[in-house]
Amino acid sequence: MFPLKENLTKLEAIPSTGSKPVKVIAVSSGKGGVGKTNVSINLAIALIGLGRRVVLFDADMGLANVDVLLGIKSLHNLEEVIKGTKKIEDIMISIPCGLKIIPATSGVRKMVNLSPSEHVGLVQAFSEIESRIDIMLIDTAAGINDSVTTFVRAAQE
Repeated sequence: MFPLKENLTKLEAIPSTGSKPVKVIAVSSGKGGVGKTNVSINLAIALIGLGRRVVLFDADMGLANVDVLLGIKSLHNLEEVIKGTKKIEDIMISIPCGLKIIPATSGVRKMVNLSPSEHVGLVQAFSEIESRIDIMLIDTAAGINDSVTTFVRAAQE
């Protein structure tokens, strides 16, 4: 059912016990429109098929689209976490296959221009949920701006 299983042997070795550290994988490209979000969603679903607890973080702060591709509507998003009115766990969306989504925003200029300290704070905010997941996939925006490089540096893969 999951044809990628043969190609995921490194990830299969990750215990699904919630032990630290969480495996963080960033999907990134300098060019937009190459399929990063499609790869991120399909990889997340394949990993769930292997029994992993997966969170997909839509890190495209200006043009988030994980929710669009999955046909879901988010009531809350990362902007509220940055403002301090919500926690990461408050904005997470669970979909029936077991995937959890952390939605970003679309069309909010302030989110595209986060300060370095806001980026660091956002990365640290994920510590709230790390005991409940095995793998975090980060679907980055296109390009090499500060937001993209911050999230890529936070990933092991």
